Amino acid sequence: MSDISSLIAPVSEQEVKQSIFNICGIKALGPDGFPAIFFQKYWNTCKNELINLVSDCFRKGCMSNELNHTLISLIPKVPNPTNMAQFRPISLCNTTYKAVSKILVQRLRVLLPGLVSPNQVAFVPGRQIQDNIVVAQEVLHKFKNVRGKMGYIAWKIDLAKAYDRLQWGFINQVLEEVGITGTLNNLIMTCISTVQYRVVLNGEMYDSFHPKCGIRQGDP
Repeated sequence: MSDISSLIAPVSEQEVKQSIFNICGIKALGPDGFPAIFFQKYWNTCKNELINLVSDCFRKGCMSNELNHTLISLIPKVPNPTNMAQFRPISLCNTTYKAVSKILVQRLRVLLPGLVSPNQVAFVPGRQIQDNIVVAQEVLHKFKNVRGKMGYIAWKIDLAKAYDRLQWGFINQVLEEVGITGTLNNLIMTCISTVQYRVVLNGEMYDSFHPKCGIRQGDP
């Protein structure tokens, strides 16, 4: 695919600036302790170092482990929660990591409609998961009115926690299949597979751990 070449273009100052200024300035802090508003307010002072850091990530296809450290904050869904199911975990990433990931997302976004099957109606701009309701109703209507000896069967599959169950090897194979290889593939897999988590609960930070599958759902 010829458009793949646009993904590996050198990172521009405008891309880095846009990624930083598109982050809510006062979101909860990541491990580095610097909210986006710091980089936004002092952009002219720190932009050169930030641009060099992000450019190095794209040029080398990797990032330092410290950049990918992430906190997990547990937000209660109900008053006085008594079990883990009553908490909503959110990932608190470093602002510099968010800048790298946002540029990756922005570059990949324009290619998604051509890479994702038309049957996949969620997580793609211009498509709505509600479209599945119409499809399901049409299928069941067909089952109800069909005539003949041939029978039909429908399966309802619940893909709960789909983000948490994605296998990294599968993600890597899909990227290679669509032509995303080399340093860009390495950078995407680095973002996914080198994360170190630490859970924060009641103001206390617990020991770090390394996941074996899944991708984080960050707090943008």
